[in-house]
Amino acid sequence: MKEKLKVLLTSFNSCSSPHHLSLALGYLKAYAMADSELASAVDIEIADFCTDCNPVTQVLFYLTGAQPDVVGVSCYCWNMEKVSDLVRLAAGVLPKTTFILGGPEVGPIAEEVLAKNDNAAAVVRGEGEETFTECLKRLAAGDTLAGVAGATYRSGVEIISNPDRPPIEELDRIPSPYLSGALRPLDGVTYLETYRGCPFSCAYCYENKGLRRLRYFSDERVDSEIKYVMSHPEVRTFSFIDSVFNLSKERTAKLVGWLSEANVHGAGLHTIEVATEQVDEETVNLFKKANVLSVETGPQAVHPETTANVSRHFDRDKFSAGVRLMEETGIKVTCDMILGLPRDNFFRFAQTVAFVFGLAPAKVVFSTLNVLPGTALYRQADTAGLEYDEKPPHIIQQTASFPFRELRKAEMFAHSLDREYNMS
Repeated sequence: MKEKLKVLLTSFNSCSSPHHLSLALGYLKAYAMADSELASAVDIEIADFCTDCNPVTQVLFYLTGAQPDVVGVSCYCWNMEKVSDLVRLAAGVLPKTTFILGGPEVGPIAEEVLAKNDNAAAVVRGEGEETFTECLKRLAAGDTLAGVAGATYRSGVEIISNPDRPPIEELDRIPSPYLSGALRPLDGVTYLETYRGCPFSCAYCYENKGLRRLRYFSDERVDSEIKYVMSHPEVRTFSFIDSVFNLSKERTAKLVGWLSEANVHGAGLHTIEVATEQVDEETVNLFKKANVLSVETGPQAVHPETTANVSRHFDRDKFSAGVRLMEETGIKVTCDMILGLPRDNFFRFAQTVAFVFGLAPAKVVFSTLNVLPGTALYRQADTAGLEYDEKPPHIIQQTASFPFRELRKAEMFAHSLDREYNMS
């Protein structure tokens, strides 16, 4: 009897982020194991590691014990350096293991990634569930990846990109990672997704992957997942990864109804992302009914020329009113600001800081711009006058309006403000 293909799905997640558990890997496993033919031919394990706590040698130690035939790695700008080291070093200790990379850091630049990572066999572009499952079928059968839509692969010395795979239209075709048993709900690191995409098209973000159209999981699916997660008394907090939680009043009310009905153990909802300009008293009341503990929002920048240049909507008065409404009712607000956006400069950045601090949110977060593959800024970097580090996480070095030394001064300024404000 032929032995099953041993597959290990892994990622390096950040300690500074709440995302210690990869929902993306749960989707991959749930989709693959729902294929009866494949389920009889493979065993799939998920093992998450930490960018800060787990050295690459420690991860290699784990892999050499598991001896997987295939390793699928979820790649982001913050973990790509470690991923590259892992793939490189694995060549000596796991010479027969096939490494397949996927995620937003590698999909848009797949051929470049394979050219730089000699021991990686393939890159899954775009949504991974269908493509990765088909790759596993080919590998289990001893076949090549020729013709697998959405895959870029190595064939000898040649790197070949197959045609793109369209996004999955009926998202319910992807089994729930929780209801299928691929992931177990855990306190603080359980994430639900009710749709894919983003209604906005900010030039620095890859969330909508070039699609303004949203695709939804069915109401029945979302309701079932909420009930299942909230039936676990040990899950005291969980979250949604939707790009905007409050898409519309009608949808927010529907979600809140399911959440409040299922919340038999008093669980809280944390770190949801909201469109603050759409927050009014009715919205805040819905958030309170859903036991929303905290939200994350922009403004990222406030100068009209800066926001218009990166296609970001911002209404100063409505944003201010939304933040104050939430804070006044006990919902903690985290406001994000980005340093180094094109058309911004030190003075305009200082204006953003003054505006945000005037709102007195519970927490502020400063980030230096990452020029991410697949984004409009990445494609337009030359014409926009952006100089950035090509090595992940692609930190902006300078722009036409924000010279290197001024940008570094702004970072030092932000670091001091961060420590002072967030420790108080």
